Amino acid sequence: MEKISLNKEIILNTTEEMIRRYGPEKANISDVAQSLNVSHAELYRYYNGKTDLWNAIT
Repeated sequence: MEKISLNKEIILNTTEEMIRRYGPEKANISDVAQSLNVSHAELYRYYNGKTDLWNAIT
């Protein structure tokens, strides 16, 4: 799997896609990380957790 160069825009776009696909209650950080081919820990470099990431979307 090819690793993607992360930035906030890519993370937000992928998160929006996951929320649309699974809904805001079922989507999680691991879904976003898996879609980006990175570990969920890498996403914490940009956001402090699910709530922080979801708030950035809204």
